[in-house]
Amino acid sequence: MNMEKIFNKEAEVEVLSSILLDNKSLANIVDFLEYDDFYMVSHKIIYKAMLDLYSKNENITAITLFENLGSRSEEIGGVTYMSQLIASGTSSLLIKPYADIVKEKSNNRKLIVELKKALQNLEKGDGKYIDTLNSLQDCFMGFNSNKKNTDTMDTILQNYLSLLEKRLKGEDQGMLLKTGLSSLDNFIGGFERHNLNILAARPSMGKSLVSLTMAINMAVKSNLNVAFFHLEMGEIPTIERILSNTATISMKTLKTGKLKDDEWSRILRSCDKISKSNFHMFNNIYTLIGITAECKRLKFQKGLDVVFIDYLQLIEIGKSKENRNLDISFISRKLKLLAKELDITIVVLSQLSRAPEARSNHRPMLSDLRESGSIEQDADLVIFLYRDEYYDSDTKDKNLIEFIVGKHRNGTVGTVKMRWSGEYQSVGPLVKTY
Repeated sequence: MNMEKIFNKEAEVEVLSSILLDNKSLANIVDFLEYDDFYMVSHKIIYKAMLDLYSKNENITAITLFENLGSRSEEIGGVTYMSQLIASGTSSLLIKPYADIVKEKSNNRKLIVELKKALQNLEKGDGKYIDTLNSLQDCFMGFNSNKKNTDTMDTILQNYLSLLEKRLKGEDQGMLLKTGLSSLDNFIGGFERHNLNILAARPSMGKSLVSLTMAINMAVKSNLNVAFFHLEMGEIPTIERILSNTATISMKTLKTGKLKDDEWSRILRSCDKISKSNFHMFNNIYTLIGITAECKRLKFQKGLDVVFIDYLQLIEIGKSKENRNLDISFISRKLKLLAKELDITIVVLSQLSRAPEARSNHRPMLSDLRESGSIEQDADLVIFLYRDEYYDSDTKDKNLIEFIVGKHRNGTVGTVKMRWSGEYQSVGPLVKTY
């Protein structure tokens, strides 16, 4: 192996000499460069000693380094090598680009190790390929983000002020991700990154339809990277729902295939828009580890903003815990952590207990989630779907669907009513908010 490919001695020397020239320069790299990123053992020892002195707020000089190293000072070449480091220094202003080179070479070496390990495991037949794939993806994600979360409060506040300014100008596409359902977006603002959102209802209330509508809107209209995991329906029923909605063609017509020329044209236009968007649909992934692996792959290779999962109670985790409620708690917590790790928002559909059926007012409430582990606790936003027409054919709210915001960690709760069309698999504009 060509050693020049996996480490750069000059860059390592420049980093160390820059710190000796100006201790303050260490602050520019301490958040991402670790002692193990150096290739030469002597440089690892020196940098680790520097970090130790820095953490104690002590001056970093040749004398304090020798004092800190004690008997290990001979391992680095003694006084002679330390003098060479000091003499090699040019300018501490260049410490960041040199540190970037050291980090890059370190990542290359780590990647070589991981790839060799993966190859050996596969050749030996040890473990499952999905475990090897997940390990590599975790490794890649780690390389993709060198910086640690060490921002000062001043930096955090400045970032927030910039975000407010973008919101004022209507330029923010970062944190608030619009669903494309304007009435709902006006009420909740949109989904937020790092958040776990629950879309819950009793069967036949329209969870799949609403989530598919949101997903297509976000991918086609907002040009976001969207992943949709459908654990219940197959590809054909899912596509039919999407095309019925986007091409405004009744499900009955699609089922019979008796399409008019203009309907064919609308379907082809819809297919073209969807195929060119960043909408990714998965109908054969059922496990939490599989969903996690696919999300990480998409994030690394193509980018990822939003994940929809239909639905929570169908996710498998392999070896079950003591009961299904504990399984659900485990899954919801892992999904919440995944949203934060990948800087995305996750929307999970969930079934409700039978409690609403026993009440005179069948509208769901947060207590109906409590039989499903800790969903209520982990969720940042909980939206219930309700159609009164399902229970009362003579209701005044015929062809309406209610979005009941039961929990909103960063906003208000309330209800949004919208138009509902089962025939065309669509959700229409706001009728009333209260």
